[in-house]
Amino acid sequence: MRMFSMQVVWSLDSQRGRTYNGSMTQEDPGTKQESLVQDAIQGDEAALAKFFQANKHRLERMVQLRLNARVQARVAVSDVLQEAYVD
Repeated sequence: MRMFSMQVVWSLDSQRGRTYNGSMTQEDPGTKQESLVQDAIQGDEAALAKFFQANKHRLERMVQLRLNARVQARVAVSDVLQEAYVD
């Protein structure tokens, strides 16, 4: 599931026009969010936790939009995010 977490991070940033190939592109890498993303990609668990907390509502909405209605009836969006974070 760790790969899923990194895919979420990449997905969020790709929506902003950024790509990862070892470095940030198209934006100044000095902001706190970008620093968290870079640290999380490099394996910093604390940075990943901060990123998840800072983007909790956005991540919940993203999962909600992508989960089938039948799946949502059985599994809470927060459970999906928690599982992604734990793994």
